[in-house]
Amino acid sequence: MIQRIQTLYLFIGAIAAGLTFAFPLANFMNELNLFDLYIYGIDDSTKMGGIEINIGLISGLIAIGAIIPLLSFISIFLFKNRKTQANLVRIVFFINIVLIIFLFLFIDFVKKNTNADVSYQLAIIFPLISMILFLLARRSIIKDEKLIRSANRLR
Repeated sequence: MIQRIQTLYLFIGAIAAGLTFAFPLANFMNELNLFDLYIYGIDDSTKMGGIEINIGLISGLIAIGAIIPLLSFISIFLFKNRKTQANLVRIVFFINIVLIIFLFLFIDFVKKNTNADVSYQLAIIFPLISMILFLLARRSIIKDEKLIRSANRLR
């Protein structure tokens, strides 16, 4: 299991997806306030009044952000069933695309409601890195499946 390259891709992709929760997505600065936007909400150093974020939007982002590493870790242990593993990695890849879209919509929503300048931070690239790693993992899983099929033909 661990000697397969797709296991490493899935593990590092899950770690990258989990790091999205640890770092701010963006910094916002207007004439009155400076605050950080995390996937789970706003962390402001000055108590910011006037911005209300729908709890459903944040809950959806948290759920999507938590599903990606969870499904990635589950797919690591499906190494005996490569077709199911490849399908699950494809699902995780598309969920990751949805997360990226929602993150940029979330940042745009906050930007419009605060009239602040946006400075993107490190966590915004973690979903992209994990998406690339999931793509590489799926490619490796399919490559393994083809190798096993060709070995079965030779028997």
